[in-house]
Amino acid sequence: MSTVTPPVAAARDHFVHFYEEDDVLVDEVARFLRTGLESGCGAIMIATQAHRDAVLAQWRAGGFDPLPALQREQLVLLDARETLVALCRDGEPDEGRFDRIVGDMVRASLRRCGDVVAFGEMVSLMWADGKRKSAIRLENLWNGLAANHRFTLYCAYSMRDVGVADAADSFREVCQAHSHVVPPKPAFGRATEADQLRLFAELAQKAAALEHELALRKQAEAQLAEREADLSDFFENAPMALHRVAADGTIAWANRAELRLLGYERGEYVGHHISEFHADKVQIARMLRTLSSGAPLKDEACRLICKDGSFRHVLVSSNAQMQGAQFISTRCFTRDVTDRWLAQEALRERAAVLHLALQGSKMGYWIGEPESSTVRLSAELAELMGVSATDDWSVESFMELMHPEDRAAFRSALADAIAQRIKLRAEFRIHGAGGGWRRFEARGEAVYGQDGRASRFYGICADITERPARAAGA
Repeated sequence: MSTVTPPVAAARDHFVHFYEEDDVLVDEVARFLRTGLESGCGAIMIATQAHRDAVLAQWRAGGFDPLPALQREQLVLLDARETLVALCRDGEPDEGRFDRIVGDMVRASLRRCGDVVAFGEMVSLMWADGKRKSAIRLENLWNGLAANHRFTLYCAYSMRDVGVADAADSFREVCQAHSHVVPPKPAFGRATEADQLRLFAELAQKAAALEHELALRKQAEAQLAEREADLSDFFENAPMALHRVAADGTIAWANRAELRLLGYERGEYVGHHISEFHADKVQIARMLRTLSSGAPLKDEACRLICKDGSFRHVLVSSNAQMQGAQFISTRCFTRDVTDRWLAQEALRERAAVLHLALQGSKMGYWIGEPESSTVRLSAELAELMGVSATDDWSVESFMELMHPEDRAAFRSALADAIAQRIKLRAEFRIHGAGGGWRRFEARGEAVYGQDGRASRFYGICADITERPARAAGA
């Protein structure tokens, strides 16, 4: 395992260049190494393939041939990424490996040439990989080597990588690891004192603007975190049951209302496949297929299995989160309608019993709407009277079914029942489907609104054809 190297004082000839444009870096490195070679120094370039090729191309374009220096090992070229991998152990710079690879190379060059100039950007690669502390550790290893062997070292970092808000402390450590710093252009070398002062002012303004921007960003991040917390609380504690299902069908999240609805603890529900909690496995498989295609679901009636083995009747509305054509997860809203479902079942049972009772007793019911003067017949009554329509009839149309001699009496009895708030009882005849007249007895009463007017009339009719007719006046 690599050991921890404490901070080492910056070597006297160890400088760093922060550059914005690659062309600027290539110009400086080409000039730095060429000057060393032409002075008889050994030169080491540990650079990326792109930068090595660019430096060599610039030398050739300027009439300088590096081949003789390469042949007599005055010039050593290494790939930065390959060298970095070789000197690391478990992804971290290893002091022993560094000394065997880089140290031996520097010492050999010093023996051959007496003086050495070197350019390396392995530290820049580590920084760009997000390993800032590792880059500083590698800088310290260079400084440790320079403490025992005199050579000039040129390091470089791209401003694209170091010019980020959260890198201030690490950036300061990089600067402290070097004897001096070369800032991005424009440089101060040929500038007048007035130009330098103006440039300093501009840099100070930029620094202040960046600090202000950083403060605003931190404030925005704090507000965003607060809003995210509020939103999380909103969904977690919402009164409606909510859950999210991942692409593989497992429940990724559920709020408290959903857990309460079914009686599960979070670990008993979240992380399990959604089909475990649906009574109808075929239905939930179809629902998942529909959602994975990007189509939504609206009020899908489902039966869910509770922890105690009971069932909850719910309506599920859901849509899918998609990234392009890829299905990511679902957003599900579950509405408990168990009480309504049980009430509807009870109504259906009562309706079925009433239907059987009405059929057995040759009876049916009718509902009158006094305001619109309409009448609606039940299916049983329509069948008894030999008519097919159970929709609204006008009172006059309904009375046209009656024997002409019975119409006036029925109309009068109905009007008196409504006006005097008494129960209706009237007999009338209707021509039967099989021929002849059939006798019916109607009974009913009105319901009144707050204004005192009759809002609805409920009644029943029984076929009393087989019953002996009442004597007149009885």
